[in-house]
Amino acid sequence: MQKLTIAVEAKALATLRTGVGQYIYQLYSAIEKRVDKPELYYQIDSHFVQTLPHERIIPANKSPLKNKERLSKFLDRFGVQLVLWKKKLARYAYRKAFNQQLQAIQPDLIHCTDFFSLNNSAGIAEIITVYDLSCFRFPETHPAARVKFFNEYLPTSLKNARHILTISEFSKQEIVDYFAIDPNKITVAYCGLPTGFKPYSEKAVQGSLAAHGLQYKKYFLYVGTIEPRKNLALLLEAFEQLPAAIKAEYQLVIIGAHGWKFERFLQAAQGLLDKRQLLMPGYVADQELQHLMAGAHSFLYPSLYEGFGIPPLEAMASGTAVVVSNATSLPEVVGEAGVLLPCDDAAQWAQAMVRLVEDRQQYQAYVQAGLARAALFNWDATAETVLNCFKRHS
Repeated sequence: MQKLTIAVEAKALATLRTGVGQYIYQLYSAIEKRVDKPELYYQIDSHFVQTLPHERIIPANKSPLKNKERLSKFLDRFGVQLVLWKKKLARYAYRKAFNQQLQAIQPDLIHCTDFFSLNNSAGIAEIITVYDLSCFRFPETHPAARVKFFNEYLPTSLKNARHILTISEFSKQEIVDYFAIDPNKITVAYCGLPTGFKPYSEKAVQGSLAAHGLQYKKYFLYVGTIEPRKNLALLLEAFEQLPAAIKAEYQLVIIGAHGWKFERFLQAAQGLLDKRQLLMPGYVADQELQHLMAGAHSFLYPSLYEGFGIPPLEAMASGTAVVVSNATSLPEVVGEAGVLLPCDDAAQWAQAMVRLVEDRQQYQAYVQAGLARAALFNWDATAETVLNCFKRHS
């Protein structure tokens, strides 16, 4: 059988690898290792390359990212329509560059990895990956321009796509229910566990923890973009409700890139930051993140909406007990291996944090259950699912 040629829309690899970028990188890293891998071309930054970049093109905390943030804030002052125009212009420019280069590649299939069909001019079959419908289910947690953009382009993309990939049964059902899509047109390809997340000894992580003034198993951790959908105000409230003795011994650590309305959250968190009860180191590199995951006492994830939720999976694999909201896809990911709580009850979250600190036996039970649960998710299985989908629909 002739080897497939796949053109991959991979512009999310050009920025910080959170969300979509992380999914693309991990999926195609697994595909690249296979003996039956297709001929792959990645369209990242106005041109196709055949080598998957293993380094971020724009590193964390560097000027290109900060300049992009400044531009977004500047445009926001002029209203939703200007931001929406900017998004449409960027989409037009990307599609034009993509289409111009397709002739040289002549792929059998295009994988559109970031929600939207490219509606390519050559009429080549497109498979799109849709991660969640949070812009539709919780529009108030997104910038208005993003919501308008999704409302304008996603329905057509779902219709135009040869097939749709998504990352959980929850997200599949959301797409079916919201857009009346035939479930046979959708394949679930779960996220896997990135390499490097495992239990580490206190000695192994000592350097990473010391750099932030942290003690092994003496802090509660959140990892993810800091934005309204992540419901981080609940963590501040829950931490404030902890007994004084626990707050004196344990810190709250929030790791992640600065998302929409970050400044508003920073204002709410300032009191805990001033007392050094809360640390916010920003976006951290992979190995440092792995160490901080393994060094945490418990991982807290009160998100309102997730298409999958990779950070709780990483935490379970790191030997850290997890507490997550019982919303959307998170019960599907965590199962019975963690504490599941309502995402609107800070008192219950505080009580769960206290129990995990005080009940060592229960804590260890969650740690062991989490390790077993995390082992069920791997990128090799995801790659198999995606490649089979490509073969069926090319």
